[in-house]
Amino acid sequence: GLSYLHSYKSATDYFKPVIVHRDLKASNILVKSNGCCCISDFGLAIDLSDDFHNERISQVGTIRYMAPEILDGCVCYRRDILPMIDIYALGLIIWEIITRCKDCEGYHETFQRAYAKELGPYPTKEMAHYLVVSSKFRPPLIASWRNNKVTAYYAYLLHIDSRSSSRCYDRMLGTCRGYQNFCQLRSSTT
Repeated sequence: GLSYLHSYKSATDYFKPVIVHRDLKASNILVKSNGCCCISDFGLAIDLSDDFHNERISQVGTIRYMAPEILDGCVCYRRDILPMIDIYALGLIIWEIITRCKDCEGYHETFQRAYAKELGPYPTKEMAHYLVVSSKFRPPLIASWRNNKVTAYYAYLLHIDSRSSSRCYDRMLGTCRGYQNFCQLRSSTT
């Protein structure tokens, strides 16, 4: 879904601008009965069409999921940079998912929001800025996660220097799914 939002489509029969959600978080992702995920709540979303103007941008979204560059107020409001704030939030969501997987080291019995221990239930921008920008703190990456192709990619999404576009991430996730399916197939035949 994020890959589609962040892609520009132009054809003779329709036009779809790049859309940045700006409030991506676990509670804005719905899971269908078939297991597919859908992004919801586009109240803060902006389209980066040809008439896009920087003046329309402000620090919005759920504080806990704000990218460091948004918290710091230094984001460059260019069409190619803005989607990266959604990618950072996606990294936090993936961390939240991984920590609920019983097969992963670092498993939590109950759902934990990213930065829950450090920021508590109601963080302020100042608290988040100090933790994420000044201290450069990120949710912990368990050492064993680096050995798994699926969990290893999450860490890259939380660092602006290595954040890829959603299309690149979509390709990486597809590779991970193929690897995971292969491992499941191999274990079921042995």
